[in-house]
Amino acid sequence: MAKSVEIQAIESLVQRASRRLRWQGAFEGAATATVLAAAAALTLVFLVRAEYLATGAGVAALLATPLIVILGGALGARRRQPDETVARRVDRASGLDDRLSTAIAFTRMMERGELTETGDGDDPAVTAELMRAAIRDGVAAVPRARVEACLLYTSPSPR
Repeated sequence: MAKSVEIQAIESLVQRASRRLRWQGAFEGAATATVLAAAAALTLVFLVRAEYLATGAGVAALLATPLIVILGGALGARRRQPDETVARRVDRASGLDDRLSTAIAFTRMMERGELTETGDGDDPAVTAELMRAAIRDGVAAVPRARVEACLLYTSPSPR
């Protein structure tokens, strides 16, 4: 079964949320790595002042400490979450009762041909039609989805 134009609206929304999640991960990784970079810089200054480390080597190492922050940001952005998990976050934040994640799951099941009988003598054709109805319901819910509500960028607050 070829992907319909309908499900592409959900996938586009999930991709937007995934990008936002990756940016959020990059910011969190960089912020966490900043603590490590600051500790490394202070240690290097101490080692140079105490003459355990040559001045040139200390300055070179000190100039390299921002790479720790960059590396932390890159590692934070590298983490990916499955589409269904991202869709579930959007569902919950938008009050959509798992419509988007169900539509993605059913689309994937139909693409793989996983329409077997459920055990109670259910007809696979009826099951497929119910799945299509759930997919249409998910697509109809796309305009109500609020990506920003589930992935808020917040500034760190003092505790």
